[in-house]
Amino acid sequence: MVWCFARPFIRTSPGRQRYSVLAAIESHTKEFVSVKTRGIVDSMTVCELFNAIIKQNSDSEITLGCV
Repeated sequence: MVWCFARPFIRTSPGRQRYSVLAAIESHTKEFVSVKTRGIVDSMTVCELFNAIIKQNSDSEITLGCV
C-alpha cells in the first residue's frame, strides 16, 4: 500500500485527443510501414495502410496475415 501526505497532481491538457497508428512489419527484412491519424480508425485508414504496403512492395507478391 502506498500513501503520502501530499497528493501529487499531474497537469494535462484539457479534452481528449486520440492518436492512432496502424502498422505492418515485413517478415523477412523487418521493414516497417505505418499510417498515423488523429481521427478514428475506419475502413479508409486501413485502405491507406494497404496502399502504403503496395507502394513499398510494388514489384513483388504480397500476402497479409493477422497476429
